[in-house]
Amino acid sequence: MKRFILAIALVLAPALSFASQAEGLSIDVKPSADQYYQYSFGSRFVNSSSYMDLTLTANGPQPTNIRNITWTGVGWQVYTNCPVVLNPGQQCTTRMIFQPPWVGSYYSDLVFDLYSSRIIVRFSGWAR
Repeated sequence: MKRFILAIALVLAPALSFASQAEGLSIDVKPSADQYYQYSFGSRFVNSSSYMDLTLTANGPQPTNIRNITWTGVGWQVYTNCPVVLNPGQQCTTRMIFQPPWVGSYYSDLVFDLYSSRIIVRFSGWAR
């Protein structure tokens, strides 16, 4: 019986360990004005993972220069393939991962610091 339970656990472990994907967000870069967005991950279990992909698109006639990408808060991870210069028509993706370590409310500001403006995305989530 112990072997059967161990075998089932080993089979199900990979399926239960993947992060769930939330609906993505597409942002058209407006280089001359700050842009503000909000996104809620809703309620998640402690130590579970959920992620959301943000796609930035440079639509202006000039290249978009990305000075810095920062975020705040515990329970958040960020991965990006955004280059320093985003040419007109070019896209890049930033993945925000919510992985709360304990019960409670979580907030994070993801900031794309462009030379002439900023894109700020406020994330929130609750862990149970």
